[in-house]
This record gives sequence, C-alpha cells and structure tokens, in this order.
Amino acid sequence: LKWPAPQFEYLMAGLLTVGIHLAAYYAFDLQILPGVSTRAEQGKYRTSPLTAGKMEEVGQALLELMERERPYLDPELRIADLATRLQLPPHYLSQVLSESLGLNFYDFVNRYRVEAVKQKLGDERYRHYSILAIGLECGFANKTTFNRTFKKMTGHTPSGFLEKAGNA
Repeated sequence: LKWPAPQFEYLMAGLLTVGIHLAAYYAFDLQILPGVSTRAEQGKYRTSPLTAGKMEEVGQALLELMERERPYLDPELRIADLATRLQLPPHYLSQVLSESLGLNFYDFVNRYRVEAVKQKLGDERYRHYSILAIGLECGFANKTTFNRTFKKMTGHTPSGFLEKAGNA
C-alpha cells in the first residue's frame, strides 16, 4: 500500500498532535512534571489571599476557641458564628477547615461533639442521663443526627459504644 505524500504527511501530523496532547494530559494528571500544579490544586481557593502562615494562625486560633469556649455545645452553631468570633469572613474559615484539616464545617464540629459524648458516657456523674440526653447536651440537635454522626465517626452506635466500653 502506497500513500500519496501529502495525505501521509497530514496523517502523521495529526497522529503526532494527538500523541503530544495525550502525553501532556497524562503528565499533568499524574503529576509527572515537577512544579506544575494540577487543576485540583488550583481549585476552589486558588485566588484566596490567605497565606500558609495565616492559615496556620487561623487554624490554631480556631482550635483554641473550640477548647476554651466549647461553641460546639450549641446545636444551632453555624460557620458564620465561629467566623465572627475569630473576626474572619466565613469563606476564610471554610478554607482553613478544608485545606488545613481536610474537613468540612459539620464534620469538624461533630468530632468535638462525639468526643464530648464519649467522655460523658464514661463519666460516673452522667450515669443517670439517657444516652440521647447526653447527645443533646453535647450539641446534637436531634436523635437521628446524633446516632448517624456517632456511628459514622466511631463505627458504633452510642449504645453499642457504651456496651463495648462497659465490657472493656
């Protein structure tokens, strides 16, 4: 089979172009080229003015606030409430949670709530409380959210956790 010269050149140019595009795509996607950021890294916060140092500072202030004031005990807590206490726009706080801690707001707050529940379930002073009462006191708004979140974060229902702790 013999190709006419112009058609063969067009075919080769087309194949070469497709090959270069595929190689570049996989190089970016698989991060083969050092120093080239992927689309995921450029994502949602690429235009944010928050520096790494400022994000660390905000993250530390947030953790101190959570330990000192325990705002997670409020079942109506919103990201705007925490941002106001930290004197930040809510989207900055969202960025810090997402990029520094790898959590969204609700998972971040609910971790504190679950830890508070676990602590109270093991505390003799709370033996006369129902499990649900402890969950509500620790900031959960209702039984469904409490049970679902507790199981998601511990692998056990609250009553299963209490039984396991009692047998330990």
